Amino acid sequence: MKRPLPREHAAASLGVGAAFLLLYGFTAAPGLRWADSAEFQTVALLGGIPHSSGYPLWLIAARAFAWLPAFAPEFRVTLLSATAGAAALALLVRRLGELRVSLAGSVIAAGLLGLSFSFWRVALRAEVYSLSILMAFLALGALLRARATGARREVLGAGFLLGLVMTVHLFFAPAVAIAGLALAWREGRRGLSGGAGTPAGSPTRAAVGLALLLGAFLLGLTPYLLLVWMDAHGVPANFLDLVRHAASIMGVDHPPLDTPWQRVWWLVTGRNVYPPLPVEHHPRSIFYGLVDGSALLCLFELGPVAAALAALGFARRWRRDRSLAALLAAAIVATLAFAAVITRGAMLDLFLLPATALGTLLAADGVDGLLERFARSRPAEPPTARAWAGIAIWALLVFPPHLLRASAAAHPIGPRGWQVIEEDRTLHAGLFPGMRHAAEAAPWGRSVLESAPRNALLLASWPDFTPLRHLRLVEGLRPDLTLDQIAPETIDRRVRGWLAARDGLPAPIVFTERGERERPYLGAADSVKVAAGRWIYIVRAVDSRVP
Repeated sequence: MKRPLPREHAAASLGVGAAFLLLYGFTAAPGLRWADSAEFQTVALLGGIPHSSGYPLWLIAARAFAWLPAFAPEFRVTLLSATAGAAALALLVRRLGELRVSLAGSVIAAGLLGLSFSFWRVALRAEVYSLSILMAFLALGALLRARATGARREVLGAGFLLGLVMTVHLFFAPAVAIAGLALAWREGRRGLSGGAGTPAGSPTRAAVGLALLLGAFLLGLTPYLLLVWMDAHGVPANFLDLVRHAASIMGVDHPPLDTPWQRVWWLVTGRNVYPPLPVEHHPRSIFYGLVDGSALLCLFELGPVAAALAALGFARRWRRDRSLAALLAAAIVATLAFAAVITRGAMLDLFLLPATALGTLLAADGVDGLLERFARSRPAEPPTARAWAGIAIWALLVFPPHLLRASAAAHPIGPRGWQVIEEDRTLHAGLFPGMRHAAEAAPWGRSVLESAPRNALLLASWPDFTPLRHLRLVEGLRPDLTLDQIAPETIDRRVRGWLAARDGLPAPIVFTERGERERPYLGAADSVKVAAGRWIYIVRAVDSRVP
């Protein structure tokens, strides 16, 4: 059960938060990035709607950070990730203190999560994940208070925060569903047991309590209304405009995107694919997704030692609080299953972040158990010996997953070839994350825009498209160019549409990549070097008889 926060945990939480804010701020990317991060920087600075699922609560926070008086504009948005990550770790120390985990166990667990690969990496660039975990730890505190007191306001507060968690990133959906069902079960039982002025066993009291809880949860979802308003009133950078443009090129109109409500509904539920694809449901594929997700979690995220301690911590927590232990375990398993169904490849590690965060809560109990055994076996040891024991446990937790990850980059592990696949293709495997010198996107983008012929069509895939769009919209560079995103399904139609619109006028086209989809157009292309190892391909006169 939850108990008042020990004073030493409150002080330690501030120290942990400050230390990790310095670490993340120092190792964060200093400016414009690629792909999703560049898009997030654009919509935060100018106002806009990013890709699915819209992330409205993140948008509100990012717009606030964009107004900071110091730092480069793009770094202000990145600073939100660093701040939210550090605050999440400070809250983790507090939550563990409330769960009767010792100070040493709480700080070691915070260090484990804070230095785990994906958690550290997403705190270094403009992303939504750190804020999502911060909100989840806030909701966990409310859930613990609701379980401890049973007070209606605490239950409703927990329901509201669970809804709010869903407005940052949907990868917490399984954990939120399990926590919400647990709240509803307790609220329903409390209503049926009766209360002051209400007959015992009253279904009406239970129904009212459940309706209020549902209302609080739905109230937490209201930031999504911001997206509807923004889409209806027009914003400088709207991902939904790109989707409608691609849909018109492909001749697709289902599901409909005619109204802001329809567009935002697709944004939240469409998994960033238009037209939406069915969810993977083949048992074999889901089984291997579970295997891969479990392996990535136990090898590279929590790490093998922490995974073993999490199992030990589950048994320890089970003896103290069976319902909470079952809740955490069920949320971890549901998160693994959700990730196995929804995603693969580079996104799988990111969708495992909720499991990493929740697994750390159980690992903290396991660490506590080890420290207690050490104290019992060596009662005469001075405090310094116990401190060294804690440092040794922390090192055994933190270092093995990084060593395994760095090794697996060159030599994938097991028959399934387990390794961490970076979402950002420009990043390379290293022993520890760090993006302090990752500042190549802006110079590359400026060089591309400077090298492109006047009035050209500039075609780029998503990772290249977003920094180029950022420079166009935020810095106002090269308004004469027509910038468009390409995919294998749309490249022919985009080129045909461009030629038809030019109606015989010079129609140069610039490609930022040279792949199979671009090859039919590059027979007479000029190759122009724009950065170390990067070229663009300029077709100055395109034959109207395109493939």
